[in-house]
Amino acid sequence: MTLIYLTSFMGCWKEFEQLPQVDIAKIPFENPSLNDTPAFVSILESNLSCPDGQAAPIFVVYPQSEDPLPVAIVFHSNPVAFISDFEQSNIQLPDRLSAAWVENKLWETLGLSKTPQDLYEQNQGYLPTALTNGGFVQIYPGNCWGDYWHSDPDVFPNFEHIALMSQDDSNSQDDSSSEEDTSVQEESTEEPPPFGAFTRYGRVMVQHTLKAISDPAYAEEFGLDFPQAINAQEQHWIGLGEGGRAIIGLLELESVQANPPKSVIFDSSPLNLQPYLDDAEAFPLESGTISRVFVGEEGYPLSDLSLFSWNRVTYPDRIAILWSNGDSKMPKEALEETIEEIEATDLWIEDQNISGHVFLNRDFDLAQRAVEFMKTGTPTLPQPEVEETLPEDQDEPAEEPVEDPQEDTATE
Repeated sequence: MTLIYLTSFMGCWKEFEQLPQVDIAKIPFENPSLNDTPAFVSILESNLSCPDGQAAPIFVVYPQSEDPLPVAIVFHSNPVAFISDFEQSNIQLPDRLSAAWVENKLWETLGLSKTPQDLYEQNQGYLPTALTNGGFVQIYPGNCWGDYWHSDPDVFPNFEHIALMSQDDSNSQDDSSSEEDTSVQEESTEEPPPFGAFTRYGRVMVQHTLKAISDPAYAEEFGLDFPQAINAQEQHWIGLGEGGRAIIGLLELESVQANPPKSVIFDSSPLNLQPYLDDAEAFPLESGTISRVFVGEEGYPLSDLSLFSWNRVTYPDRIAILWSNGDSKMPKEALEETIEEIEATDLWIEDQNISGHVFLNRDFDLAQRAVEFMKTGTPTLPQPEVEETLPEDQDEPAEEPVEDPQEDTATE
């Protein structure tokens, strides 16, 4: 019996290449408000490493099309983290500095996370749904460095990176002196880097993502194989919460000023970081992170953050600022000056007047209006055409009875 079973099993055996293949990198994107057009999520790995050593992810959401589609780059909220003294002494890496955290954060932004992490937000996935319905490819870079999308080891190094480089320099000097001393033991005495010494790459991530969109060769080098053709000349940038800081960083670049995006949208974004330092007790996470990210050449915290404020860059002609006076996660002063002074040809500023943080992803009507603003410069949805109908008794004029001439003759 066993022999017969094995013979039958071997007769049904197929090579792996002949079996139906499931593309695990292409996952259906679903939302109750999504149109009938199929949409997908692809997960890509960049060549940048998170502090836990894992690759930083990038998500792409797209409807399939034979033609290149306009692109919306969405920068997620809450990349704010530092290793506290307690975590340092316990050799404990904060969750937000891990690849697992940022991957879940991106799923949360798509409204598809089973374990939402940010209780201040209500991420229903309405923004990616409205963008998909509007025919946009969406790119969601992941930030696992908790640095407000700011750090770049070559331009804006963070405190931990400077400490790491200082140790490397010290070890290099020790190595050179040991070469002259023949009595030094052959075994290496180089100490491992202290826990918590790492490089943040938030600014690098946004620059690489931007370059990859317009340069296929660079996209391959960066580890990005976009599954849908993109129209690089039709770019729109959206900053959710602290993700708006990525837009500020990009607008500083000369290459961006030569080819700016068609529109930028800030949703609950702190465009002035100084208020966090001025009221550090009310915002310990933010002020603690800023003091380790915005630093001088020697690693000392900067007390004046005016160089990184909203009014240091040039904006495109189409700008939206969405905020709320009930946002307890962001001081009003972080946005107040911008609201009063910013100018643009197409300018949309709207106070949601509710509690919470990040609103485009919790209100489908607002998300649809944002997509309309990106396309037309007006955040007003077109009204559906209504056909005028008369009441049933007025649909057709009543017919007057026609007299029968024969009846008249008979009567006579």
